[in-house]
Amino acid sequence: MSRNLFTILSAALLLSGLAGCSEPTRSAHALDQKAQLAVVNAPETAEILVDGVSAGQARAYDGLSSTLALPGGTHRVEIRVGSQLLYSQSVFMGEGAIKTITLP
Repeated sequence: MSRNLFTILSAALLLSGLAGCSEPTRSAHALDQKAQLAVVNAPETAEILVDGVSAGQARAYDGLSSTLALPGGTHRVEIRVGSQLLYSQSVFMGEGAIKTITLP
């Protein structure tokens, strides 16, 4: 009887010890990483529009001092000086991507 009790207690102790020895779990949390857009060689008065909305002076987003943060996806990007269209294109921006538009 004592041998059976010893076997049962040993098995229970072993199983409880094994339960605490599981592999450490690792979890990764995706951060909402915005895409970054830079404009090189923009004239001083050029304006950048994304999806028809002005984002300000294109020169401000030269890629050195600043970039324009955008959500991932496809965006219509236009660069204008007054009514003159310098650049117009649909641009796909993956999350965390960096895209540079170089004007002539």
